[in-house]
Amino acid sequence: MKIRILIVCASLLLCLMVSGQDKVARVPVGSAFWGTHLADRQTTTTVKKGELQLEILHRFGTIENGFSDLLGVYGSSNISMGVSYGITKRLDARFFTQKFHKAQEIGLKYRLLKQSTNNEMPVSLSFYSALSVDGRDKTKFGDEYSPGERLYFQNELIAGRQFNYKWNIQASFALVHMNSVENNQQADKYDINLATGFKVSHNKSVFASYQHAGNLTWFDNNELADFEPEPAITIGFESFTRTHNFQLFLTTRDKVSLGKDLAYNHNSISFKNLRIGFNIRVKLISPGKQKGKKLS
Repeated sequence: MKIRILIVCASLLLCLMVSGQDKVARVPVGSAFWGTHLADRQTTTTVKKGELQLEILHRFGTIENGFSDLLGVYGSSNISMGVSYGITKRLDARFFTQKFHKAQEIGLKYRLLKQSTNNEMPVSLSFYSALSVDGRDKTKFGDEYSPGERLYFQNELIAGRQFNYKWNIQASFALVHMNSVENNQQADKYDINLATGFKVSHNKSVFASYQHAGNLTWFDNNELADFEPEPAITIGFESFTRTHNFQLFLTTRDKVSLGKDLAYNHNSISFKNLRIGFNIRVKLISPGKQKGKKLS
């Protein structure tokens, strides 16, 4: 039932994405969101050619203990940091390392389509593919260890649209495969994410997203699997300049890597499972001012 509701919601979003704008000169619009990440999720945005970015993504502990641990600031945390580089106008590459399970992620994102102001191209569409490595000691993988057990893979299609320079919507669908899982896990999982953002000033916006995930049994059905990934929500605030981007939000997710989140997210959507998170993005190398019209 939940999947049917999500399919209906995604269909409505698609209808909104392709709904008309007044015909004007064809000019590519700027990014629907102002960074390559919206909290933990990929956006349609790719890094400009020749640009190098540093990103830090931090998640504190849950706020359930109140001010006894300063709303989770003193609790257990997770952090990821990495760099992204624009190879072409449409393709970028990135490397991130995460504290949880010492996960290392190498990814490529390609901008398939870019929304234009005359509505000839009503949406932006990007594809993200990543290979991740679990960096824990080999004893964590059992007696019959092989290096391939450390690997897991992510493929994600992301569609977005910007309306009237202020309102942004995005929908994504991801597939994750893990070479090694615990006995109660399925090796293949899917994820559907719906997100929206609204620009409240020239350099500030608010955003929200909902994530629904589940197990896939198309390729390999583990009859012992009884773990289902929990859904998640994120509500936040974003501030940006030409060289910096800062996001502050509440989320029920604590794993930055999507694969690890789908395998280990036991946090249901409830107040006690909310945690504070923030992202910081800094341009280390910029190719200079780009020609053309931007929405930022």
